[in-house]
Amino acid sequence: MRDLQDLAEVVRRRRREENLTFDQAADRFGVGRRLLVELEKGKRNVRANTMLDLLQLLGYDVVLRRRGGGGQEG
Repeated sequence: MRDLQDLAEVVRRRRREENLTFDQAADRFGVGRRLLVELEKGKRNVRANTMLDLLQLLGYDVVLRRRGGGGQEG
């Protein structure tokens, strides 16, 4: 992933795979509907910890890797 638009697409795709509306997804993941809408639009005001929590609930792990083939950082 290179930017918030890439991340927004991942979240949008996953929500649609689960056949969830914004309201259903917000209820399931314990976040506000507005947050999901803004996230899927790639808005920059989503807090990092909220983003990480949501990705974990969607079944994703976040792995940092240095560009240029370096090892994983965490």
